Amino acid sequence: MKNNFKQLETEVLNILQNGRPDWDIPHTLTSVYYMKKLLKKEAGNEKILITTMYLHDIGYSWIRGDLSTRDNVKKSKLDHMKNGVIFGRPILQKLGYSEEESKKILHLVGTHDNLDGVFDSDKQLVFEADSLAQIDIKRAKSNLSKDDRIRFINGFEKKRMPRFKTKTGIKLMNKLFKKAKKFYLK
Repeated sequence: MKNNFKQLETEVLNILQNGRPDWDIPHTLTSVYYMKKLLKKEAGNEKILITTMYLHDIGYSWIRGDLSTRDNVKKSKLDHMKNGVIFGRPILQKLGYSEEESKKILHLVGTHDNLDGVFDSDKQLVFEADSLAQIDIKRAKSNLSKDDRIRFINGFEKKRMPRFKTKTGIKLMNKLFKKAKKFYLK
């Protein structure tokens, strides 16, 4: 599978170059990093979940308009998930994923930012890896304005932190959040 991940990474990075500058690539690679960390301690299908993290934000690459503000990104959440499903499908076909694997991956890509959705263990791990990648200021530093950074970190604390469920995710989140809050509020 390692070779497929390398090929997948190459495909995705080419697409993400058209996305949000200085964010989509480091955020995606960081989310993959955190999924791998979570899977060392938490149960999950590596092929499905790591692939999902590579694909989860490719949909932003097809959204036109200003995505440099938090409000505009929030307005684009549904479109980026829909786009991710549409443009993720041919990548999965090209790389030889089965129909069953593709269906599961595309479902996760198409619902990953629906925080009110019912969380099964896969959605939980995708949520946690994505969220951890949002607050790892060393691997993926935010390029939002100061006001948007403040709104982001306050929203993260209220909406995302309480939704962490795995022991591994909670431990990582608590460690990262302190540094992120300091950075985002400075």
